Amino acid sequence: MALSSYPFDGQSTTESQYTQLFRELQDSGVVPTTTNAWQVSADASGMVVSLQPGFALVRGHAISSTAVETLTIAAAGTTNRTDVIVLRLDPALNTIVPAVVKGAADGSEPALTQTDTDIYEHRLAKITVRANATNVGVNDVTDARRYVGSRVRNWTTATRPTTPRLAQLGLNTDANTWEYWNGLAWMPVMAADTANKQYVDTKTENYYASTLGGGTVDTVTSAAANPCSLTLSAGTWDIDYRAEFDFSVSTDRYAGAFLSQGLSNLATTFISMPGYGGDMKATASSFVRVTLNAQTTLTIRTSTSATGGTQGNGPQAMRARRVA
Repeated sequence: MALSSYPFDGQSTTESQYTQLFRELQDSGVVPTTTNAWQVSADASGMVVSLQPGFALVRGHAISSTAVETLTIAAAGTTNRTDVIVLRLDPALNTIVPAVVKGAADGSEPALTQTDTDIYEHRLAKITVRANATNVGVNDVTDARRYVGSRVRNWTTATRPTTPRLAQLGLNTDANTWEYWNGLAWMPVMAADTANKQYVDTKTENYYASTLGGGTVDTVTSAAANPCSLTLSAGTWDIDYRAEFDFSVSTDRYAGAFLSQGLSNLATTFISMPGYGGDMKATASSFVRVTLNAQTTLTIRTSTSATGGTQGNGPQAMRARRVA
């Protein structure tokens, strides 16, 4: 069996060997140094399209453009046509150039040439050439760029990448959160509660947005003086809520915890305690899935009932996880 290994000092490495190696490290695509890298656009000024500057990899080869490029679109026919703007690699000519692949008269999108060793065309955009048109309009261009990937790393808030790529992903060890670059700012991978914007670790799960609170219940019907609340954005959420009660009387009693939206209860859970001769703590808890049509503040409200004595409402907690 013939073996070959490369690259090493003092060794000639061919173009095909180098590109074969590089293709294992990175796919073909636009390098998203900016959100408009190699973006194709039209302004209805004629049968032309413009390509923004950018850097791209095509089957292990690189192309860099530092100025806006212009391509001419073939004259329209009597029916709609779909053309494709590509970056065309031609190893025989040692070039990668922007090009137009003309579509058929039936409007179907043309097939691209994508060989393993010869010509390879990487799609940037689709152009709708309307019947009898004399120009390419703004809405006639459909972006079809694919991007190269990026390395997944970890960093602190202070050591984030200084020139991040679009969709670059990493673990922020300060915030203990996976985050990505959206072209303008670092965003958490999980949608956070819009009011609290925080994540907390629990014994069993670390993906909940959470607010903690507490209060005191002194009568049968009053709510906690300082109830737990959580403001959530529109969407569907799984919510786990709980309230701790401290019973200090020796007669039968019950306690209830209500997940409320304003004056409406979304969920209710009760606990009942038999008479006993001393203090006792108990927790009322429940789980519910709710769909919110707008940003909403949910609150835990409580009530207790007993013959004599005071029932203390201990710590409350509410956790929410977005599911849609």
